[in-house]
Amino acid sequence: MGLSSWNDMRVLAYARHHGAPTRLLDWSRNVFAALWFAVQDKTYDSDDGIVFRLWLHSPSTVVTLLVDVKSLDLSNIETPVVLFAAPAGVDRTARQQSVFSLAKFEHQNAMRPLEEICAAEKPPLITKFSVPAKLKPELRRLLSDVGLDAFTLYGGPDFLGESLEAHLDLTGIEISGPST
Repeated sequence: MGLSSWNDMRVLAYARHHGAPTRLLDWSRNVFAALWFAVQDKTYDSDDGIVFRLWLHSPSTVVTLLVDVKSLDLSNIETPVVLFAAPAGVDRTARQQSVFSLAKFEHQNAMRPLEEICAAEKPPLITKFSVPAKLKPELRRLLSDVGLDAFTLYGGPDFLGESLEAHLDLTGIEISGPST
């Protein structure tokens, strides 16, 4: 069975996990996985990382993925964001403990950042945490030591090398020879 047998939500989740732009935002139920995504790219080691926490307070905001996007009715949901459980059968969603959010298209929300959409909500739906740039190399090492790396979060042999590199990275560690 290929993509043609999948419903829209499963296709969108798969596409989102492989870099395609979709209406979905990808979140992790695992705070350590979220932290890994904030620190994993060495190219941005001079910049602070950011972890966002999405908190939907009402149980009516959770919708299962048994529905299809075309038949989804968001009109009776009060919050500006709907949270979806990750669909079965998309390997990365299980590895990353994913859930997805979808902003409602009312009040010009389609083109606004989710952080801005949720700012007016009381209590706030989003909390932003900064990860200091100077801590990123050490956090990568610690996360790798507990088994969070590119291979465990993405899967597949293409990410094994990245995981080994992260595990063996000595950036920021002072190494000195024997004293004489």
